[in-house]
Amino acid sequence: MEEEISKTENIVNNWIKAKLPVHTDVMGIEEARLTGATALFGEKYEDKVRVVTVGGEKPISKEFCAGTHVKNISQIRMTKIVSESAISAGSRRIEAACADAAFEYLNEKADILDNLAHKFKSQFDNKKSSILSGLNQQRDALLNEME
Repeated sequence: MEEEISKTENIVNNWIKAKLPVHTDVMGIEEARLTGATALFGEKYEDKVRVVTVGGEKPISKEFCAGTHVKNISQIRMTKIVSESAISAGSRRIEAACADAAFEYLNEKADILDNLAHKFKSQFDNKKSSILSGLNQQRDALLNEME
């Protein structure tokens, strides 16, 4: 699952780098459905809906309004997926932080990683594998004490 999340983030962030245009139209709900716009599962809509299309002649997304109010996708700056869950068989819901919220999220994660790396500094060089190794060693020691 981590690989799929990373792949999805890369796709979205590449779209952001491509500076794709965002176009909006207001139309009747049936007309919107006929254009191929996707409605969010479980959402209730008025008779008139705002349809957001991302990309030019070959859009990457065409959806009923979900709160996207940018003129160009580059205004989002960056996307970081923060959670994912199953919403139905074969469908996943992802939640992401964008722009400043994404940077804040990553900075918080980096602070946690730096604190852990500092704690295990005398034992390890490579942050990710060494921190996990250190945590596994502590877990194993605790399990041995409990036996």
